[in-house]
Amino acid sequence: MLDRHDSLDPIIEHALEDPQRRILVDLATQTQQSLEKWLDDADVLGLAEEHGLTLTWWHVMDAGRDSVDLLRQWLDQFGGRIKLVIVSSLE
Repeated sequence: MLDRHDSLDPIIEHALEDPQRRILVDLATQTQQSLEKWLDDADVLGLAEEHGLTLTWWHVMDAGRDSVDLLRQWLDQFGGRIKLVIVSSLE
């Protein structure tokens, strides 16, 4: 779990060094709150906009309620400000 959200700072630093570079970060579901806090505290959205970076959130949906709740929480906080791709893990 991301107990120290400042440990994510190198991710945005690498992105700022080379805006054409694609960076993929695979995080466990339980890290969403820490990630949201980091995005707000570090003003990642502001930095991304200022430097022409595009952020995309990939949300994996399954049949569980947690998946829907996490998506709703994400949309409430970041809807329209970060590109969203929803991936269905349903068969």
